[in-house]
Amino acid sequence: MKITKYFMCALALFSLGSCTTASNGGTSVEDIPASTYQNPIIMADCPDPSIVRDGDTLYIFGTSGRVYKTDNLNNGYWEQLPDVRRTVEWGNTFNDIWAPDVVKIGDTWNYYYSVSIWDDPNPGIGVMTSKSLEGPWEDKGKIFDSLEIGVDNSIDPCVIEDNGKVWMAWGSFRGIFMVELTEDGTQLKSPTTASEDKILIAGVVGPWDGATYEGAYIRKIGDYYYFFGSQGTCCAGINSTYHVKVARSKSITGPYVDSQDIDMCGQNRGELVVQSDQNVAGPGHISLLEDDAGDWFMCYHGYDKFAPNGRYVFLDKLIWDNNGFPELAGNVPSYMRNVKGPRIDYEN
Repeated sequence: MKITKYFMCALALFSLGSCTTASNGGTSVEDIPASTYQNPIIMADCPDPSIVRDGDTLYIFGTSGRVYKTDNLNNGYWEQLPDVRRTVEWGNTFNDIWAPDVVKIGDTWNYYYSVSIWDDPNPGIGVMTSKSLEGPWEDKGKIFDSLEIGVDNSIDPCVIEDNGKVWMAWGSFRGIFMVELTEDGTQLKSPTTASEDKILIAGVVGPWDGATYEGAYIRKIGDYYYFFGSQGTCCAGINSTYHVKVARSKSITGPYVDSQDIDMCGQNRGELVVQSDQNVAGPGHISLLEDDAGDWFMCYHGYDKFAPNGRYVFLDKLIWDNNGFPELAGNVPSYMRNVKGPRIDYEN
């Protein structure tokens, strides 16, 4: 396999002291050193990154089947693995797989994907499964397409287990919806009624509206479910206006509201998480990683304004504002400077 260096000048800056041992025989969380790295972490085109942890190994899955992994963020190397299969037996003849979300349900990894091309009149969402994040992946086929579910531009799946149920959020600038899946997450729970059962949780139904949202991502942190969505233009190079908003709810199905209790079913709503600055354009389409200390890190793509050769991958820690909403420091990406990353106990 080809190993390529994607960090620039990444440093292995561990604490000089050795880890101590907690009284229960395990390593104390405080003694696990934070990883140290620089953004962008992957300097290659890998849009819509889904970050996944399996033991000590981090994987990033992106549009068009791209896959990278690292066993240690400090060393600055991501190994590029063979693409996940890009050809499936349904959808438009010239389809590609976009915006994966990779989730473990039971003892199986589910790779949810969009099947689409630009201006596709009937894109949809399918799933592949594997016992290993490195495959082989077995395509289980289509879960639904836009016409069947009654949602235009049905792409960008996000799947989450909650209280014994499996839910999918999806959609792109024509309303973000949720629907329940089967226990194994490979089919609609109620195929005959899903188009009526789906729940609008953000945006508006109608023509394309960049003031609404796509790339939905939901995770429960503490007492709240947090909904992240991307607004603006994703793919215009250094002129991209993509940015990320967040809202929260006590229920997975919403309503998701901002700090003023305004729900996300409208335009230009939510609290700002990250936006463009002088270094990075169009940051968005996120996934989250929780470390061993319980801190959360946001993985997302963006254009490096000094090397705009595709959508590179970034990783930054979430911090919390005075109203209890997550954001990046200064609402902008960190860039080409050493930052402290996730605490992962590589010894255990």
